[in-house]
Amino acid sequence: ERNGKLTGATTMEKRTSVAAPVVTGPQAEILAELDAHLPSLLEVVNEKAASLGLREKIHRVMIAIKYGKKPNCGESLKATLESWFEAEQAVDERNGKLTGVLLMYPVCCVAILEGVHNLIIGILKKLKENHERNSDLMSSIHMLISVPDAPGKSFPNFFSKTLQNIVAKDSAQFDKEQVINITPEISISLQKIGRKLEPLSPDERTRNIDNLQRIYG
Repeated sequence: ERNGKLTGATTMEKRTSVAAPVVTGPQAEILAELDAHLPSLLEVVNEKAASLGLREKIHRVMIAIKYGKKPNCGESLKATLESWFEAEQAVDERNGKLTGVLLMYPVCCVAILEGVHNLIIGILKKLKENHERNSDLMSSIHMLISVPDAPGKSFPNFFSKTLQNIVAKDSAQFDKEQVINITPEISISLQKIGRKLEPLSPDERTRNIDNLQRIYG
C-alpha cells in the first residue's frame, strides 16, 4: 500500500470445482444396469404410501370465467380450455390426472377442477398467463372456492358440457354477496353428481352428463 492507495493486485481466494470421477469399463456397465433397475425416489414413496393405505391430498378449485367480447365465443373458449388442461397434464412431473367438470353457459363458464397440487397450480398459472392475450375469449377469471387438502376426488374423469337454450339473466341483478351465497350450494351439488358417476360405465357417465342440461339448464 502506498499513500493510502492499493498499488498491487489483491490476493483473492479462488474456488475450484472438483470434477466427479469418471467411471469406465465393467464398473460403468454395472452402474448403468443398477440405475436402469433402481426405482426413483418418487416411486418408492408412492409404493410405501400405497402399502400403508395412504392417499395423496387433492387440490380442488371452483372457478368462473366471464366470456370476452367476441360473439358466441363459448365453444372457442371451451376448446381452448380443454387444450390447456391437456397440455398441463402432459408436462406434470407427477403424471397428475385432472378430474372435474366444465359447464359452458351463455355468458360465462363454471368449472370444478381436481388434481394433485402441482397440476392445479400449473393450470391456474396457465389461465393467468393467457388471460390478457385471450381477452377476446375471456374478460375475467374468478376463483370461487379453493380446497388444497381435499381428502379425495369427486369426479372419476374430466367432463365438459355446453348448456343450450338457457335464458340468460342480467348479471347486474346479482351482487357479489349473492354469488358468494350460492357458490357452495352449486359446488356441493356438482360434487354429488360426480360421485354418482364413479360406479357407472363410460356410456352411462356420458348420459348422466347430458342430463345436466335438464338439471342446470
